[in-house]
Amino acid sequence: MAPRRKILITGATGGIGLALVKRLSTRHDILAVGRRTEDEAANLLPEQVAYVRADHAEPTECATGIAQGLLKLGWIKLDNAVLTAGIG
Repeated sequence: MAPRRKILITGATGGIGLALVKRLSTRHDILAVGRRTEDEAANLLPEQVAYVRADHAEPTECATGIAQGLLKLGWIKLDNAVLTAGIG
C-alpha cells in the first residue's frame, strides 16, 4: 500500500477541486482551500478533510491563510499541491 501523502488542493469546494478532494481523501491527508465559509465547506467536504477559507482574489491574505492552515496541521512539507481555483 502506498504511503499517505500530504496534499494541498485549492478551489476545493466546487468542480474539479471538490471531486479530487472526495476521491483522494480516503487515501491521503488533504488541506482543502476555498472561499466558502467553514459552515458551507463542512456541508461539502468529507469529515476528515482540513479546510482553510482563503480567497485567491486577495493573494496576500490567501497565502497567509494557507500558511496558517499548514502550521495548524503541523505540516512542514507537502507531497503535492493541486491548484484548481476556478473562474468564479
